[in-house]
Amino acid sequence: MCDFSFYLEKGVFVLEAIKKVNKSNGTFVCQNKMNSILFPVNFTARDYDVFFTICWYAKQKGYVENRGHIEMPYSEIARFYESNINKTRFNDEIKKFREKVIGEKGTAIYKRMRYDTDNDEITTVGVFFIEIELFRNKQILRFKLNPIALDILFSILQFMKINMYDFVAIRSKFAKTLYRLLIQYDNKRADKDGLKCVKFNRTEFENLMAVPDNYASTDMDSRVIEPAINELDENYFKKLIFEKEFSKNNSRKITGYSFKFLLKEA
Repeated sequence: MCDFSFYLEKGVFVLEAIKKVNKSNGTFVCQNKMNSILFPVNFTARDYDVFFTICWYAKQKGYVENRGHIEMPYSEIARFYESNINKTRFNDEIKKFREKVIGEKGTAIYKRMRYDTDNDEITTVGVFFIEIELFRNKQILRFKLNPIALDILFSILQFMKINMYDFVAIRSKFAKTLYRLLIQYDNKRADKDGLKCVKFNRTEFENLMAVPDNYASTDMDSRVIEPAINELDENYFKKLIFEKEFSKNNSRKITGYSFKFLLKEA
């Protein structure tokens, strides 16, 4: 988009066009399938920031460009951070991130199960990134996405919208994940109290939250859910209510988690 100006200079009429560069508001839109990705348990809050900023950047480039390799300056990865980065330390952080999503220490994977017309069960598993290269001196990350990842990023069906400035500002990694899991249901019809209601079975929820296997139910309360709710309820939600669901045959066995929420207005 351009601004045009028309003026007289030295007896000659001049038409001047100035290209306008629109500054992104940090909005990231993707399929709700994004919340089906299983992240490594050792992912940190910073790793989530890097992952979703890369996804945001890929969306800015467009679908056609993402069929090949994308080069992303480190300055873009840190675009939504509040403070400047130390280049050496940040390069080390990106190295660790790469190892977690496409290395020996873990992967960010997408799983899907469906049934075809013959009622045959089909299970799909794929890594989000096919390849990641780091250029230390140029301060550039070069990556290629799996076609499954492109579908998640660019399909417009059942989508969710994330403000990256808000997302990166969330401190806890569990709070970041809970925020994503809930806002995908923001378009859901509210109950009589005006709240959106979401339920997860226990195994599904703990996998999506990337909870360590050695966490007991008390750890889930004190180290995962309660701190996440405290941070989100203070800054992002008008109301956020959490309840455990128990087995009908065993009142002490947790079978799932339910949340009722109302987001703050943007």
